[in-house]
Amino acid sequence: VAARRLGVERVTGVVERSGKTVEVVDSAACALTNVFELNYEPAAADITALVHLGAAILTVCILRGTTPLVVKDLTLETTSPWRNQPSPAERVAVELDRVFEQLDEIADDHPLEPRSSQVSRLLLSGGGSRLKGLEEVLKTRVRCPIEFLEPFRKIDFPSTDALARLVWDHAHCMPVAVGLALRGLEVPTQPASVPV
Repeated sequence: VAARRLGVERVTGVVERSGKTVEVVDSAACALTNVFELNYEPAAADITALVHLGAAILTVCILRGTTPLVVKDLTLETTSPWRNQPSPAERVAVELDRVFEQLDEIADDHPLEPRSSQVSRLLLSGGGSRLKGLEEVLKTRVRCPIEFLEPFRKIDFPSTDALARLVWDHAHCMPVAVGLALRGLEVPTQPASVPV
Protein backbone atom coordinates (compact mmCIF):
# COMPACT_ATOMS: atom_id res chain seq x y z
CA VAL A 1 0.00 0.00 0.00
CA ALA A 2 1.37 3.40 -0.91
CA ALA A 3 0.46 6.37 1.29
CA ARG A 4 1.33 10.02 1.77
CA ARG A 5 3.89 10.74 4.45
CA LEU A 6 1.54 13.03 6.43
CA GLY A 7 -1.16 10.35 6.59
CA VAL A 8 1.34 7.72 7.71
CA GLU A 9 2.72 10.08 10.38
CA ARG A 10 -0.80 10.78 11.74
CA VAL A 11 -1.70 7.10 12.00
CA THR A 12 1.72 6.27 13.44
CA GLY A 13 1.28 8.94 16.12
CA VAL A 14 -2.11 7.57 17.16
CA VAL A 15 -0.81 4.01 17.39
CA GLU A 16 2.31 5.07 19.34
CA ARG A 17 0.21 7.08 21.81
CA SER A 18 -1.69 3.85 22.53
CA GLY A 19 1.59 2.30 23.68
CA LYS A 20 2.31 0.20 20.60
CA THR A 21 5.42 0.18 18.44
CA VAL A 22 5.02 0.97 14.75
CA GLU A 23 7.22 -0.37 11.97
CA VAL A 24 6.85 0.93 8.43
CA VAL A 25 7.42 -1.75 5.79
CA ASP A 26 8.91 -0.44 2.58
CA SER A 27 7.48 -1.53 -0.75
CA ALA A 28 10.88 -2.98 -1.65
CA ALA A 29 10.50 -5.51 1.16
CA CYS A 30 6.97 -6.41 0.04
CA ALA A 31 8.15 -6.73 -3.57
CA LEU A 32 11.02 -9.04 -2.58
CA THR A 33 8.56 -11.20 -0.63
CA ASN A 34 6.23 -11.36 -3.66
CA VAL A 35 8.96 -12.47 -6.04
CA PHE A 36 10.29 -14.99 -3.52
CA GLU A 37 6.84 -16.49 -2.90
CA LEU A 38 6.13 -16.96 -6.61
CA ASN A 39 9.52 -18.35 -7.60
CA TYR A 40 10.47 -20.47 -4.60
CA GLU A 41 7.18 -21.64 -2.99
CA PRO A 42 8.70 -22.02 0.49
CA ALA A 43 7.32 -24.37 3.12
CA ALA A 44 5.49 -22.58 5.95
CA ALA A 45 8.27 -23.32 8.48
CA ASP A 46 11.26 -22.39 6.25
CA ILE A 47 13.30 -19.45 7.58
CA THR A 48 14.87 -17.49 4.72
CA ALA A 49 16.82 -14.23 4.58
CA LEU A 50 16.26 -12.06 1.50
CA VAL A 51 19.05 -9.50 1.09
CA HIS A 52 18.72 -6.83 -1.60
CA LEU A 53 21.78 -4.61 -1.90
CA GLY A 54 21.11 -1.47 -3.90
CA ALA A 55 23.41 1.47 -4.51
CA ALA A 56 22.90 2.96 -1.04
CA ILE A 57 20.16 0.90 0.67
CA LEU A 58 20.42 -2.62 2.05
CA THR A 59 16.98 -4.23 2.39
CA VAL A 60 16.85 -7.32 4.60
CA CYS A 61 13.71 -9.46 4.98
CA ILE A 62 13.78 -12.49 7.21
CA LEU A 63 10.78 -14.67 6.47
CA ARG A 64 9.08 -17.70 7.96
CA GLY A 65 7.50 -19.21 4.86
CA THR A 66 6.28 -16.01 3.21
CA THR A 67 5.55 -14.13 6.45
CA PRO A 68 8.02 -11.36 7.31
CA LEU A 69 9.58 -11.68 10.78
CA VAL A 70 12.14 -8.88 10.51
CA VAL A 71 12.26 -6.22 7.79
CA LYS A 72 14.99 -3.59 7.69
CA ASP A 73 16.05 -0.92 5.23
CA LEU A 74 19.57 0.17 6.13
CA THR A 75 21.51 3.04 4.60
CA LEU A 76 25.03 2.14 3.59
CA GLU A 77 27.73 4.75 3.30
CA THR A 78 29.17 4.52 -0.18
CA THR A 79 32.45 6.30 0.54
CA SER A 80 34.46 6.94 3.64
CA PRO A 81 37.13 9.60 4.14
CA TRP A 82 38.87 7.50 6.82
CA ARG A 83 41.68 5.07 6.25
CA ASN A 84 41.51 1.47 7.39
CA GLN A 85 37.74 1.35 7.04
CA PRO A 86 36.15 -2.05 6.37
CA SER A 87 35.48 -2.97 2.77
CA PRO A 88 31.94 -2.55 1.40
CA ALA A 89 31.50 -6.33 1.66
CA GLU A 90 32.53 -6.24 5.34
CA ARG A 91 30.11 -3.37 6.04
CA VAL A 92 27.25 -5.39 4.53
CA ALA A 93 28.24 -8.38 6.67
CA VAL A 94 28.28 -6.21 9.82
CA GLU A 95 24.77 -4.91 9.06
CA LEU A 96 23.52 -8.45 8.48
CA ASP A 97 25.06 -9.53 11.78
CA ARG A 98 23.09 -6.76 13.50
CA VAL A 99 19.81 -7.88 11.89
CA PHE A 100 20.51 -11.49 12.88
CA GLU A 101 21.23 -10.31 16.45
CA GLN A 102 17.85 -8.58 16.44
CA LEU A 103 16.21 -11.86 15.36
CA ASP A 104 17.94 -13.59 18.30
CA GLU A 105 16.75 -10.87 20.72
CA ILE A 106 13.17 -11.45 19.56
CA ALA A 107 13.64 -15.19 20.12
CA ASP A 108 15.00 -14.50 23.62
CA ASP A 109 11.77 -12.68 24.51
CA HIS A 110 9.48 -15.03 22.55
CA PRO A 111 10.84 -18.61 22.67
CA LEU A 112 8.58 -19.83 19.83
CA GLU A 113 10.20 -17.42 17.38
CA PRO A 114 13.17 -18.62 15.29
CA ARG A 115 16.82 -17.82 15.99
CA SER A 116 19.35 -16.67 13.40
CA SER A 117 20.89 -20.16 13.45
CA GLN A 118 17.63 -21.45 11.94
CA VAL A 119 17.97 -19.37 8.74
CA SER A 120 18.16 -22.10 6.12
CA ARG A 121 19.43 -19.94 3.26
CA LEU A 122 20.25 -16.39 2.25
CA LEU A 123 19.13 -15.11 -1.15
CA LEU A 124 21.10 -12.14 -2.52
CA SER A 125 19.90 -9.63 -5.10
CA GLY A 126 20.51 -6.07 -6.26
CA GLY A 127 23.35 -4.48 -8.15
CA GLY A 128 25.49 -4.49 -5.01
CA SER A 129 25.13 -8.26 -4.70
CA ARG A 130 28.03 -8.46 -7.16
CA LEU A 131 30.41 -6.60 -4.82
CA LYS A 132 33.90 -8.03 -4.96
CA GLY A 133 34.38 -10.44 -2.08
CA LEU A 134 30.80 -10.21 -0.77
CA GLU A 135 29.88 -13.86 -1.25
CA GLU A 136 33.10 -15.05 0.43
CA VAL A 137 32.67 -12.68 3.40
CA LEU A 138 29.04 -13.71 3.89
CA LYS A 139 29.88 -17.42 3.70
CA THR A 140 32.28 -17.08 6.62
CA ARG A 141 30.13 -14.68 8.68
CA VAL A 142 26.56 -15.89 8.11
CA ARG A 143 27.20 -19.63 7.90
CA CYS A 144 24.21 -20.64 5.82
CA PRO A 145 23.86 -21.44 2.11
CA ILE A 146 23.98 -18.36 -0.11
CA GLU A 147 22.21 -18.16 -3.46
CA PHE A 148 21.32 -15.41 -5.88
CA LEU A 149 17.59 -14.62 -6.02
CA GLU A 150 16.20 -15.55 -9.44
CA PRO A 151 13.24 -13.24 -10.18
CA PHE A 152 12.44 -15.00 -13.47
CA ARG A 153 12.76 -18.57 -12.21
CA LYS A 154 9.07 -19.32 -12.92
CA ILE A 155 8.20 -16.48 -15.26
CA ASP A 156 8.05 -17.08 -19.00
CA PHE A 157 8.38 -14.09 -21.27
CA PRO A 158 8.50 -13.82 -25.06
CA SER A 159 11.94 -12.78 -26.03
CA THR A 160 14.49 -12.41 -28.72
CA ASP A 161 18.03 -13.57 -28.11
CA ALA A 162 19.10 -9.97 -27.45
CA LEU A 163 16.25 -9.37 -24.97
CA ALA A 164 16.84 -12.66 -23.15
CA ARG A 165 20.55 -11.90 -22.84
CA LEU A 166 19.79 -8.41 -21.51
CA VAL A 167 17.27 -9.73 -18.95
CA TRP A 168 19.50 -12.55 -17.71
CA ASP A 169 22.57 -10.29 -17.51
CA HIS A 170 20.66 -7.90 -15.23
CA ALA A 171 18.24 -10.26 -13.47
CA HIS A 172 20.01 -9.70 -10.14
CA CYS A 173 18.90 -6.04 -10.29
CA MET A 174 15.24 -6.79 -11.08
CA PRO A 175 13.59 -8.55 -8.08
CA VAL A 176 11.98 -5.38 -6.70
CA ALA A 177 10.58 -4.39 -10.11
CA VAL A 178 9.31 -7.92 -10.75
CA GLY A 179 7.78 -8.15 -7.27
CA LEU A 180 5.97 -4.84 -7.72
CA ALA A 181 4.71 -5.95 -11.14
CA LEU A 182 3.32 -9.16 -9.65
CA ARG A 183 0.98 -7.17 -7.38
CA GLY A 184 -1.64 -6.71 -10.09
CA LEU A 185 -1.53 -10.25 -11.48
CA GLU A 186 -3.79 -13.09 -10.51
CA VAL A 187 -1.30 -15.89 -10.01
CA PRO A 188 -2.49 -19.49 -9.70
CA THR A 189 -1.71 -21.07 -6.31
CA GLN A 190 0.60 -23.67 -7.90
CA PRO A 191 2.08 -21.87 -10.92
CA ALA A 192 4.18 -23.79 -13.40
CA SER A 193 5.08 -20.45 -14.93
CA VAL A 194 3.52 -17.03 -15.17
CA PRO A 195 3.10 -15.71 -18.70
CA VAL A 196 3.96 -12.05 -19.23
